[in-house]
Amino acid sequence: MSSQRPVAQSSGCTWIQDTEPPTNQRFQGASWLDTSSIPHVLKAWDSSTWVVQDYLGIEGQVGIGGYAAGGSSNNTHIEKLTFSTETPSSVVSTLPTGVRAVVGWTSGTSAGYTAGGWAPQSTIQKMLFSNESTAAVTSGLVTVRGWGGANHSATTGYLSGGWSGPGVDTSVIDKMVFSTEATSSIASVLSISRANLREGPNTPSVGYVQGGTDQFNAKFTRIDKLAFSSEAISSLSSGLSVTRDLISSGDSVSSGYALAGNNVGYVTNVDKITFSSDAVALLSSGFPTAKQDAATPDSKIKAYYMGGDGGNTSINFLTYSSDILGTLASSLTTANASQAGFENLS
Repeated sequence: MSSQRPVAQSSGCTWIQDTEPPTNQRFQGASWLDTSSIPHVLKAWDSSTWVVQDYLGIEGQVGIGGYAAGGSSNNTHIEKLTFSTETPSSVVSTLPTGVRAVVGWTSGTSAGYTAGGWAPQSTIQKMLFSNESTAAVTSGLVTVRGWGGANHSATTGYLSGGWSGPGVDTSVIDKMVFSTEATSSIASVLSISRANLREGPNTPSVGYVQGGTDQFNAKFTRIDKLAFSSEAISSLSSGLSVTRDLISSGDSVSSGYALAGNNVGYVTNVDKITFSSDAVALLSSGFPTAKQDAATPDSKIKAYYMGGDGGNTSINFLTYSSDILGTLASSLTTANASQAGFENLS
């Protein structure tokens, strides 16, 4: 029966021949349903309706590519990593404004955004995936900041904490609604004011803000959790394996990752959050090289760590299915760090 699947029917259970799913199809009851209008969304049939499992891409679906925008010395460069070949290249378009200490949001399969920057900025910029053109977003952040923590749902990008001035951290959380690009601050704030944050892992319903440092240079193991539906903040009972900041991230359908960062120097630690339980564990294998502060777009098969402080051009990766870490043979076209990361998974 290995090539067949059971299908529940009113008269009992009948066996039908199992086949590979047609392109952009999902199994509904006893037939295939066309989901071509939502190819980037993994949905599961639950008796009478489709339930979103993962808005960021189908686990195992490679997608088009990941991007690292802006970065060191407030540059305007955009680097693209084509997922299918793991080949980096420079995008012809550049950001309208040079930024570093910047983080990114992904809006489905339509656009990637950069948010904030240093010296503290309210700047939001976007790149359309359809033609890789760039533009400034008219609305800016409510609170100027750099090195904030980025999370996004299917509809909204969030920016938490960050440096709002030299030596001044904040706990404020701003958001931007992708459909209108309108910005506002939410009522909830981080459990502790902190900065030196980066993009955090996301599920369809929550985002995680990992580690960070405060204005007294105290670093944290704390992980905050933002519920997208209520915009409420809570802290996990488990924390990171070591206090650190400037942590990059990755997220599969089932787990989130805290990649490298800085304790009293760069570290190789990789922590894993199991989404179903919020349990945190240190992986037995660490990063190939101690690093901090780099964009990490992911393909839903791997997270790619693009560069990092110290004039780095190497691209490290984490394979989600095995938790194996490694380094690509290809390197960035230019050394870079402190960029915004986003990905096109269409």
